[in-house]
Amino acid sequence: MICTRCGRDRTPDQFHRNTTRARGLDTQCRDCAAERKLLRRYGIGHRDYQRMLTDQGGRCAICEHVPEPGEVLAVDHSHSDGRVRALLCRSCNVGIGQLRDDPELLLRAAAYLHSHAAA
Repeated sequence: MICTRCGRDRTPDQFHRNTTRARGLDTQCRDCAAERKLLRRYGIGHRDYQRMLTDQGGRCAICEHVPEPGEVLAVDHSHSDGRVRALLCRSCNVGIGQLRDDPELLLRAAAYLHSHAAA
């Protein structure tokens, strides 16, 4: 099957399912769909993502978790201005999001955990 974006011949497992299409698959391969998502949401391309990942040593910028094969790190960005900050594992990305990207709230949460730590 040929990807309509990159023109490469791909196997069916390299396309997302799409029940609205005759073949039941998207017309763009997974790689091209991921590239489009990065560009649309964050204004970065696959090369930018890979450079960030290399600069971070292949790890989450907060907890230093190394993703398992097939696992990707999330693009963390400022919700106020859209600026891309770093790549984070799912747990860290959700955690800071739940704390509304508020450093003061994060410090209060850390103080709370320290004060309730087991002896």
